[in-house]
Amino acid sequence: MIRHWVLELLHKIATDYMSCCGFILYGGGKGDAPDPPDYAAAAQAQGVANLESARATAKLNNPNIINPYGTQTVTYGGEPTFDAQGYDKAYKQYEADLASYNANPYVGNSFGGNSIGRGYLGGIGIQQQAKPRPIAPDKNSFWMGTGDPDVGTVKQVLSPAEQAIYDKNVQQRTNIGDVGITGSAALKDIIGQKIDLSGAPTVGDGAATREKVFNSSMARVNEDTANERDQRNSQLIAAGIRQMCIRDRCSWY
Repeated sequence: MIRHWVLELLHKIATDYMSCCGFILYGGGKGDAPDPPDYAAAAQAQGVANLESARATAKLNNPNIINPYGTQTVTYGGEPTFDAQGYDKAYKQYEADLASYNANPYVGNSFGGNSIGRGYLGGIGIQQQAKPRPIAPDKNSFWMGTGDPDVGTVKQVLSPAEQAIYDKNVQQRTNIGDVGITGSAALKDIIGQKIDLSGAPTVGDGAATREKVFNSSMARVNEDTANERDQRNSQLIAAGIRQMCIRDRCSWY
């Protein structure tokens, strides 16, 4: 009779062997526990995704604008600058590659001492592979920002008509400012100085002046009053009413 511990030993050996081979022996034994989740890596990846989403949203909310008043362009990373040195270096490399291509447009230039002509190796009949033609560098690829890529720069350019109106408004404000400066400079020498009245004409008697002013203001009133009195007397006489005066006292009957 096989003892119990022998059966357990055989079962363990069989389970370990089949687990190593990729099989699972059901009915006994336990497999290895799964690795615990890496929460730190997951949080870091989520943070990167959130940052990229925020950047995309910011760019979608700041489109370039073209209208009759002008244009508005949004760039990121500061004011773009042209990498002239990098472009010149890339263009010189392009010229060298183009010269090499024009001299021999096929891969390699000799094989076993036999030169290549028209894509065949020394008449043996082995066709050679053509090299790709060099492509000139694109200038647009050499514009780059100089600052924080998350900071946007808004550049507004007025249309020619709007620019002319803006220039006139600026000139008008400048002219008004110049007039104010000139006027204030002239007043600077006047304000705060004592007034010299030694050469002014004399005013004369104050009472006589007041009497003259009063008579001048009442002259028109007295004339209007006399005209109204004469008109009223004419109307009374025309109505058959007579006036009788005794010692400067007049009455109508």
